[in-house]
Amino acid sequence: MLSIGPVPMTLVLILLALACAAGLLARPAFILKWWPQYAAAPWAIVRIHDGGFVS
Repeated sequence: MLSIGPVPMTLVLILLALACAAGLLARPAFILKWWPQYAAAPWAIVRIHDGGFVS
């Protein structure tokens, strides 16, 4: 079985998938949290440089 150092590749792939999912879900969560502001200016949804990620 492949590994990266002492860590099995299966665990590495699971952690990578979780990190990708978290990154993809953080922006929609932020938009839902601040929906009244984004409803007034919908194009602001695509501006990710405003610090708009929920961690």
